[in-house]
Formats: sequence, structure tokens, C-alpha cells
Amino acid sequence: DALDQWQEAPSIAPSITYPSVWHVSGGRRLLLYRVAGHLGYWVVRLSDDGDIWRPEETIIDFDRKPRDEADRWAGSYLGVCPSRDGRSLHIGLTWWDERHNAHPRYRFRRDLLTRYNLYYLRLDLDTLRMTALDGAELPRPLNRSAARRCLVLETGDELTNFPTVAAGPDDEPLLLAPVSEGDPWRCRFRFFRPGPEAAAWSAAALPQTDNTWSASRLWFDADG
Repeated sequence: DALDQWQEAPSIAPSITYPSVWHVSGGRRLLLYRVAGHLGYWVVRLSDDGDIWRPEETIIDFDRKPRDEADRWAGSYLGVCPSRDGRSLHIGLTWWDERHNAHPRYRFRRDLLTRYNLYYLRLDLDTLRMTALDGAELPRPLNRSAARRCLVLETGDELTNFPTVAAGPDDEPLLLAPVSEGDPWRCRFRFFRPGPEAAAWSAAALPQTDNTWSASRLWFDADG
């Protein structure tokens, strides 16, 4: 259409960062975004037509009901992918430490690099029920302490970033993320998929990179 035929759409929300829109089951659109900055919270909204959106539903809020100082300054970053039937959302995430203290090992103050641990959950888009890999229900919204129940990798002092997420041939979650290895500029991508035992993850080390901000993509070729 010509630009002069475009019309301003209704306002969705006063605060939106990192928005993503997905086509999901029933011809619906799913909007995922963060509210209120680094220490804000993540919400989802559904729409039948992309014009009128249902109210926000908060799913992740890492600094909610803090138990310690780390919780008070905890944010999160997400990687997501719809399930193959479009009825749920695979979510991989990492913990953001807003305190910006000197890194205990690397001794730098780099506010863009303080991301740790990997987590996974699945969000049912019809019921908004959230579950870990083993099917155990998680509280909503999920805070940092409760996220221990859906931990994929505890990185300790090593750095990481939010994972790339894909749905495998059987709709199993697949995660790919860079993790530092003894040096903030020496990292290796790690690939995670469900292991042979329930609630366990299988991991493989992939090629090295020089930064946890290195991008990645997961996709399937013709033979899967």
C-alpha cells in the first residue's frame, strides 16, 4: 500500500522493550515484551486480529518478592519460539545482575556482560500455565528464586547470554547459547536438548567465539 494510506494504530502500552510478535494457533497473534526497563517484567498479550489486544499477563519478574540482595537487582532476558502446533511457547532465559559490581573473577565493571545461568520453561497459551522440562508447574510470574526449578545450566562466575530457542522435530526444546571459558573474550557455544532421562538436559560444546554477544541461529534442513 502507498504510505499515505497507512493509519496510526491504537496504542498498545506505555512501556514496551524487546517486543516480538508471533503467529500462533487459532489464527491469533502473540505479543511478548518487557515492561519498565532492566528490572522490569515480561508480559504476553493475545489478539484475534492484531488490532485489539487482550490485557497484559505477566509471566516473568525476576526481582519480585526478593529473598536476598541478588534478587533485588535481578532482571532477565529471553529467547523464545512457538511450539510446532502454536499452542505454547518455548522460553529460554538468562539472569541479568544489575548490581554492576566488579566481576569476582575477571575484575571488570561491564554492565552489558553481567548475565548468568540458563533456564527453560514452557508457557501454555490457552491456560497460561508454565511448566519446567519435567512438566512440573511453575509459579506465575516466575521470580529468580523460583527459576531454580527450571535451571538448564548454572554458569557460576562464567558469563552467558539469552539463548537461541527452536522446537525440534518432536517439539522438544532446543537451546543454543555462548558461555565464557575462563576469559570473557574466550567463549564457546553450547547446545542443549532434552536428555534420555526425564528433567535432564544433554549438552554439546560447539565452536568457539570471542564474546557472549555473538549471535546464533537454529534451524532444520530438509532431513531434520
